[in-house]
Amino acid sequence: GERGKVARLRNRLRRRAHKNAKADGHALSPTGLTSGSPERWSGIEDADSEELSQTRGPGLGDEDLAGDDHNSGVYRKYDPRRLRRGLKEGRAPSGYCYVWVGNFRRWQRRYFVSHSPGVLLYYKRSNCKGPSWSVNLRGARVLMTDNHPRQFVIVSGSVLYYMRTLHKSYRQGWLDSLNLSIRTFEAAIATLQADTNKNINGANLNLGAERKSTPRPEQVLLMHNTNQEDQLIKERVREAMTRVLTQQEAFQRELRQVQA
Repeated sequence: GERGKVARLRNRLRRRAHKNAKADGHALSPTGLTSGSPERWSGIEDADSEELSQTRGPGLGDEDLAGDDHNSGVYRKYDPRRLRRGLKEGRAPSGYCYVWVGNFRRWQRRYFVSHSPGVLLYYKRSNCKGPSWSVNLRGARVLMTDNHPRQFVIVSGSVLYYMRTLHKSYRQGWLDSLNLSIRTFEAAIATLQADTNKNINGANLNLGAERKSTPRPEQVLLMHNTNQEDQLIKERVREAMTRVLTQQEAFQRELRQVQA
C-alpha cells in the first residue's frame, strides 16, 4: 500500500545517501546517526531530500575560494593560503553549513556567503536568487565548541547561532573568515572615527589660536579647507555605519516578500 511505498522510498534515499557519504570520505550509518543527536539520518531537512542523489558541495577553503563549483564531493583539508588568496582576489567565502533552528528543533542545511564585512547571508540553496536571512556580525563573536568537532557558535548581541560544517576540517576556515570579516569592519569604523576625531581636534586648535589675533587671509583659507575635510570624513563615517543597516533592511524586505 501507500505505507509500503513510503518505506521503500525512504530506504532507497538512505542507501543513496550512505553511498554518497562513503564517496565523500566518511560513512553514515544506514539506520541513523548516534542516539540523542539532534540531526536526522541525512543531516538535512525533508525539503532538501531531492538533493541526496547529488554529491555534496565543498566547504570553505576548497573550491568555494577557487571557483564556483558547488558539486564537488571531494573533501580537502582546510588550507589558510587558499582562504587568503581568495579574499585577495575578491571572492567572498561561501559554502554549505548546518544551522540549528530552535522552532523546528532540527538542523537545516543552508548556503552561507560573506559578501561584505560585517554581514553573513544564508540561502536555502546556492542557486537561490535572494537570501533567506542575514546575520549582523558587527560586534559579534565566533566561538569554537568542544562538544562536537564540526560545531561553532556565532554570538550576535543576544542571539546565538549554532552552526555545523559539513566536515570537521572546514570549521577552522569558517572561524578564520568570520573573524576576519568582523575585524575588517571594526577596523574600518575605528580608522574613520580616529581620522574624524583628529581633524575635529585640529580644527578646534586652529580656531582657538586664530581667535587671539586678527585672522590673515591664508588662515581663513586653512580653516575653510579643514572644515571641508572634516565634513567629508563625517560623511564617510555615516556611510560606513549605515551601509550594513541599509543592506540588512533590503534583505528583510526581500524576506517578507518571499514569505508573503
